[in-house]
Amino acid sequence: MLSTRYNAELVANRKPKMITEYNKYMGGVDLNDMLTSFYEDGRKSTKMWKKIVFNIIHRMVINAYILYQQNSDNAKSRLHFIQLLIDDLSEDHMTRNRVNLGVLNDEINNQNLRKLPERKEKDCCVCSVRNVPGGRKRSKHICVLCHKGVHKMCYKKHSRRCNADE
Repeated sequence: MLSTRYNAELVANRKPKMITEYNKYMGGVDLNDMLTSFYEDGRKSTKMWKKIVFNIIHRMVINAYILYQQNSDNAKSRLHFIQLLIDDLSEDHMTRNRVNLGVLNDEINNQNLRKLPERKEKDCCVCSVRNVPGGRKRSKHICVLCHKGVHKMCYKKHSRRCNADE
């Protein structure tokens, strides 16, 4: 080891002074690196900025967990904290999607839409256009009333047409 700050002298516990000083002051950085490595997701990427961004996010979560431990009387494990964090962050997105798709999902569950067996698909009768390049859209669901292919998202429009045809 080389150092411009410390001489090659031993301290009371027969270790070089350089090592004892390093251990004394670098504990926070080493602890942060250690905590980051526990739940590291190991994303492979050739883009360096992505690795840096995910590392920063991991460090922000660690800092948030440390604050949570300091300010909470019944602090849970770090895994439990991460799960709570994910639930809280995704809650707004999930409720927004439930509001937008709630009526549609209820209609699909209560109406006549059936999934085709295995890997079979049919053209969606609402959004598929065969004579346009790239316009063909396949669906794994069919309407039980008319046996035409239809996406779940297109079912609302289709149900109006299908009911009008009867």
